[in-house]
Amino acid sequence: MKGRAQIASGIQTRSIWLNVLITSVLALGVCVWAQSGAEESTGRGVEIVPILDAEGKQVGMYEGSFALVLGASDYTDNQAWGDLPSVINETDQIREALIEQGFSVRRVLNPDEDTLKDEVENFIDDHGFNKNNRLLIFFSGHGYSRTVRSGQQGYLVPVDAPDPRRNERGFLRKALPMTRVISWCKEIEAKHVLFLFDSCFSGSVFEARSTFPEVPPQINDYTSRPVRQFISAGKSNELVPAQSAFVKVFLRGLNGEADLTKDGYITGTELGMYLNEKVLYYKTGQTPQFGKIRDPSLDEGDFVFRLTKLNKAPLKERFPKIFPIIGNSQLIAPTIATEIIGIYQAVLISQDWESVEDLIEALESVTPGDLKTGQEFATFWANNKSRWIAPPPVVTPKP
Repeated sequence: MKGRAQIASGIQTRSIWLNVLITSVLALGVCVWAQSGAEESTGRGVEIVPILDAEGKQVGMYEGSFALVLGASDYTDNQAWGDLPSVINETDQIREALIEQGFSVRRVLNPDEDTLKDEVENFIDDHGFNKNNRLLIFFSGHGYSRTVRSGQQGYLVPVDAPDPRRNERGFLRKALPMTRVISWCKEIEAKHVLFLFDSCFSGSVFEARSTFPEVPPQINDYTSRPVRQFISAGKSNELVPAQSAFVKVFLRGLNGEADLTKDGYITGTELGMYLNEKVLYYKTGQTPQFGKIRDPSLDEGDFVFRLTKLNKAPLKERFPKIFPIIGNSQLIAPTIATEIIGIYQAVLISQDWESVEDLIEALESVTPGDLKTGQEFATFWANNKSRWIAPPPVVTPKP
């Protein structure tokens, strides 16, 4: 079978997409190098992304968000692998979605053996050693699995890889094994890294934790601990269609559908659960896999996205301006600060954007320069906080 899962004859499908999500945001803009097929879209500049639990307590923070998107569509040996023209448009859609999420994104098309390895290693060198960054690598192209002494080994296939049925040694010299990806995972010092593979293949990383929890975990203190997470479009004996359902569902998930707990965030676990359920629903013959690295120091946390709608909300965009006001102990008593953060979180969850606008304008209008004492702010807050607190539901007693 000629597909993302492995080689085939007569059927053109797609393979492995590797996605490592690194936290770090740069400013908008696009630079293009035609000869290398690379495009770099810089974001808004490094943006602090606070992660709050259901009670408004900050349990984590990202200082930067960086993504590397790799798309292989034009294979040298297209009799073995088959070209994948839809990869170009799909990776462009992914790039735009990640920029919307606040990531600085580098997209590389048709990487050969050297480009594939060099791009990942340069990406890690540039962004992988700030512990508060989040990293994402997305690889879209062909994947391959083969049996080795330790079990099944998965590979990402660059565009210049030969047919392993006719030239296995040449293939192994050029393909990127998952064992190298695992090695990179352990070298990276950024706290959260997410790999996305739009392909079908095997590997021990998916054998470690191939089942999902029955209920997605809430944001908590464990969320901010280090983690390396992996999601693939299917298993080694499955074919990924040339028109990827995985990408379409992934984009819908980032737009809010994967927020299973309705807390304003999408974790890597929620995204994996969502992709598994939705892709199976469409009966494409794919079974998305999810796993964490088999390492006790790198498997406790959870990668975190913010909802796209929240990114557009004025409060979310201007939160760094508000947080110093809330945290000013000279101006605001700790009990009032806790109350403000709790209301802020509730407003985000409700997605009542008029209230979001109202709340941020009110908080920005009351700065340390406007009010000289904590008592003045306490009075302001007592007189205004009811505008953002929903009244309790009316319960009608049963007769």
